[in-house]
Amino acid sequence: MEQRESLKMEMLASLCLMNDGEEGRHLFSFLTPEKENYFKNLPDSFDPSRVQRFNPLRSFSAFQEIHPGWILEKLEGESLRVLGLVCRFLPGDKVRTLLEFLPQKERSQLPLIKESYRVSPQIVEIVRECVEKKWAFYSLSKPEESFSLPHCVRMKMEDLRTLFHDLGFEEIRRAFTDVSPEILRVFLSRFSAADARHIRERLDKKQFVSRQEREESQRHILKLPLEHVPALCLFVFIGYSVFARGLLPTDHLWADLIYQKLPPEAGHRLKRVMQETEPDSLEVVQKRQEKILARIYRLASQGLIQSYWKITPFPLQEAV
Repeated sequence: MEQRESLKMEMLASLCLMNDGEEGRHLFSFLTPEKENYFKNLPDSFDPSRVQRFNPLRSFSAFQEIHPGWILEKLEGESLRVLGLVCRFLPGDKVRTLLEFLPQKERSQLPLIKESYRVSPQIVEIVRECVEKKWAFYSLSKPEESFSLPHCVRMKMEDLRTLFHDLGFEEIRRAFTDVSPEILRVFLSRFSAADARHIRERLDKKQFVSRQEREESQRHILKLPLEHVPALCLFVFIGYSVFARGLLPTDHLWADLIYQKLPPEAGHRLKRVMQETEPDSLEVVQKRQEKILARIYRLASQGLIQSYWKITPFPLQEAV
């Protein structure tokens, strides 16, 4: 913790020197006595080579990406004082969502954020470590390395939603390519006019789908319990299943974080789909993973989701 605090102070000082040179050092006179030690051995001017020392500050915190609804589930029974400290670790939008999920009585009794800053840093760090241990964290490659399916845990909630929706639409497109207009019309009658139009637009692009792919998608959709799924959730539900079919048993070490990024209702639905999906052979799953990665590449290239990593080159017929 001491090393991390030292790096933070050095980063702050470097920013001052970078913008103002020697004049930036005048800002140091406003430091408290206990902070002065961090600045005694700094150079007189900005040194770009020292920026690499700040890399440890860029560590990924999956905890901050977890939906507050899941946080409240895991912390059920904890005191409101602990919950108040947890709010200090979260971004502002997450704190607002967490408060919305809290019952009115508990919300009114929750300590103010400013009160958490009166707690000693050592206690705060202990609470943070204890809370984060309640989640299974997965060690990932650095951002500059090629994107693989486990890197989906770094995707934002809205981007994951976009991905699942897209995977559902694509599975329907493959299943209904070259089917009779009558069958397609019956199937689309369950959806809104906008969703039906979107499916037709994808079909009208006449992207090649092999007979084997079409039949596999058709068998997949027929096996799903869609009669129990609301029409508004249908595409994303199919997308959940497409994603789950691209997972190996060992992938659940990181995939558990995916559903915890979603609101609890949607997250529990995805969790159930992943638990009920039968694992397939390694070769089959790897091909499915390539298709999912191709869709991620396509969505990122269209600006519909963020570009997270460089993606390993592979045939992108699915993404075109």
